[in-house]
Amino acid sequence: MVAAYSAADFEGGVVPKSVFESIQGENVNLELEAKTEDGIRYKITFNGQDIVNPWTLIPIYPLLRRGGVYPPVGGEPLIIHFEHEGEMPGQAMIEFFGLDLPDQQTLLFYYNDVEMKAEYRQKITIADGETRFILDHCSDYFIAERAKSKSLLADEADNTGVESIEQEEADGEFVIPLYVVICAAIILAMMIGVIVVDVLRRRKTKAAKNL
Repeated sequence: MVAAYSAADFEGGVVPKSVFESIQGENVNLELEAKTEDGIRYKITFNGQDIVNPWTLIPIYPLLRRGGVYPPVGGEPLIIHFEHEGEMPGQAMIEFFGLDLPDQQTLLFYYNDVEMKAEYRQKITIADGETRFILDHCSDYFIAERAKSKSLLADEADNTGVESIEQEEADGEFVIPLYVVICAAIILAMMIGVIVVDVLRRRKTKAAKNL
């Protein structure tokens, strides 16, 4: 069962507590659909079984921004700014339609404005201008292939901390640490040395017996 609403159904975009209470604990989807200021269609879906705090939800409608250099990235990511900041009544599926972005596997980051750094959230897929992800907290997020994971409060010249799509894809691969390889090589060399010494000792003993 689906209860579908548009932003125009609620004065000021404020979803009243009663709406969330009416579906709490039920396998019912509450769909809130509208468009951003620049005409991008989006949908926010809550399932009643995920509602934990059915308080009045002040506007959570997102604003998409692109353009200019964004410090945590050093480039121009797609920034998702929510008018509401803080916890949602429960986790929700966020969907965007008609994004001017190529088909790709990319990353969703949360911008921690207290520590002034990007925090990786999840890998997402963009296909035919559409993407979706799950959130339970409204704040500033951005979509990018990579971002600086160190705080902007740290030395700006030190950009060694980077979260990237390549790193995320590599996280599932088994990589043998270099020190393990070196230790194994040393142990192998020692074993070969012991074997060689033992062979030479046996030959020397055999030669002495033959004298």
